[in-house]
Amino acid sequence: MGISSQSPSVNTNIVLDSRLVKNGLDMVWLSCESLATNIYHALSRKLGTANEVLMAEDLTLMNFPDPTEELMNCFEQTESSQPADAIQQPSLPTKTESYYQYYADDYDYSSDDDYLNENEQVVHTIPQFTSTSSEMLINEGDTIKLPCFVDELDGYVLMWKKKNDIISLGGQMMKKDARIQLVEGKNGNTLVISLAEVEDEGEYQCQLSANQLMEIRHNVKIRVKPMIRPNPTNGLVVVYEGEPATLGCEILKGSPMPDLIWTRKERKFSSGEDELRGLEITFPRATRHHSGVYICQANNGFSKIPATATVRLDVQHAPSVEQEQTFIHTRENDETEVVCIVHASPKAKVEWFKNGQLLKLGEGIVSHRNNRHTLLLPGITQSTFGTYSCRATNRFGSDERTTQVSGEHDDDTNALEEPFDITPGLASSASVKTSPYGEEKSGYKVEWVAESITPITAFKLQYRPVGTSSWSEDILVTPTSNGDHLYSGKYKFQKLQLSAHYEVRISSKNEYGFNDWSEEFAFGTKGAVFSVLFYSTDLPSLDKRMELSNDFPNDLAPLQQPSTGHAHKQAVTLLGSQILAFVISAHLVIARVFHH
Repeated sequence: MGISSQSPSVNTNIVLDSRLVKNGLDMVWLSCESLATNIYHALSRKLGTANEVLMAEDLTLMNFPDPTEELMNCFEQTESSQPADAIQQPSLPTKTESYYQYYADDYDYSSDDDYLNENEQVVHTIPQFTSTSSEMLINEGDTIKLPCFVDELDGYVLMWKKKNDIISLGGQMMKKDARIQLVEGKNGNTLVISLAEVEDEGEYQCQLSANQLMEIRHNVKIRVKPMIRPNPTNGLVVVYEGEPATLGCEILKGSPMPDLIWTRKERKFSSGEDELRGLEITFPRATRHHSGVYICQANNGFSKIPATATVRLDVQHAPSVEQEQTFIHTRENDETEVVCIVHASPKAKVEWFKNGQLLKLGEGIVSHRNNRHTLLLPGITQSTFGTYSCRATNRFGSDERTTQVSGEHDDDTNALEEPFDITPGLASSASVKTSPYGEEKSGYKVEWVAESITPITAFKLQYRPVGTSSWSEDILVTPTSNGDHLYSGKYKFQKLQLSAHYEVRISSKNEYGFNDWSEEFAFGTKGAVFSVLFYSTDLPSLDKRMELSNDFPNDLAPLQQPSTGHAHKQAVTLLGSQILAFVISAHLVIARVFHH
């Protein structure tokens, strides 16, 4: 209820002490002097200043008991020309200036009560906070709960503020926001803000009306869920082999700033790492080994499940063909498969050949699944035996690999154009299945497969550093049967040198004994780099044949031997009377001498 418009202008040397004596749930006014000033200062706090002229109708906003009669009895007539419905800032007596300081500027509530009569004198105990200041990180959309409790409130008032904005005074909400509520408790309350927003971030103060500023502070940070997208936005990067490739990830929102981690789907990075960090990753010289799906993950703790974006890298290159077996030993009436793995982008055209001629209709059943191409040879007969080739071609080039299919050799068997490199009855030569590009600094795991009509009972292998002549002692490995006369083995080398090159060879044992050593398989530990290999048949002239790998461990070129003569290593070439000496940036120049 407001003050009547007929009320005279007043010199509001009238105060209302907020420490009202409680009688049950009723509030007893202590004096005329205390009544108006408390209303004035409370309204001044609500409006954000202690110097503003307050209209009488604003009094009803505070939900005070009806003050009209009390004020009317206390008004003193003055010659002021102020409007009849206004209350001005009081002129406070000198002896009580500090007493009213709290409302005008952190007003001191607990100064003298000597203006009260002896029946109204109140003894106050200053409350102590039982709640403590805190810092909290709240997820956007969650609920913020800020406690403010004291040991004994004793009629004092708690006020919630954020910067200069008053949120609540006593039990009264001053800020109109449906998300904010005050939950009262014994000797205090809890400020509750539901559906937290970024704008709710900041410092909240709970102040107690005492002779000195007493408050606790809650510093609230709002954590925003990360949102990211791939760069480029279509999630596809296409480059030619040898070109640089950059994959990016863009943060659209997230607070605090999320960490970005890159992983590769279903495999490690070609350089051996499980993960990389940063907004983007770059491969200076992309090879087919970089092709694949890369996943960018953003996490700032908002959830156990990070935000993700994927980028697919397509490195376009000429086909590269790998065969599962170089020799298949079978018998008549059996069934066998010739398999080759084709790596190509764009997709390659794959053709099958037998003894150099395009495979005729009915000579086998051709199928493929992803990059695995299969030639099924059912009902093996003498005419089935031969050399089968898998040739893949796209606009960048072609590649071809061959597999020999043979039965037991006897005088009646049709001779093939090229002799076999195994003794009849022995297992086929082992074929290594692992990549030569090592991912460990001092270790390497090699896996291989061999075929034998009779069970393979043991493998043995030897290894040595490339460029040395002595092999290690035999290492025995127990085989694993994979069915269809296939047997596999694996071995983990330990304590190898960093960035070093090795070669391994394998022999298989069945009931006919150990077969000959397989062709040497070259591999390198992490960081190994192959350089230049020269072959020549006669000195001082050089064969122009050269194998060079620029991108090991991602693009190690297989070493190939000359078809005739002897191979000699050369890093300095003598041409006539001129000497051309140069050093090619390399860790190793590999030399082998082949005798035929």
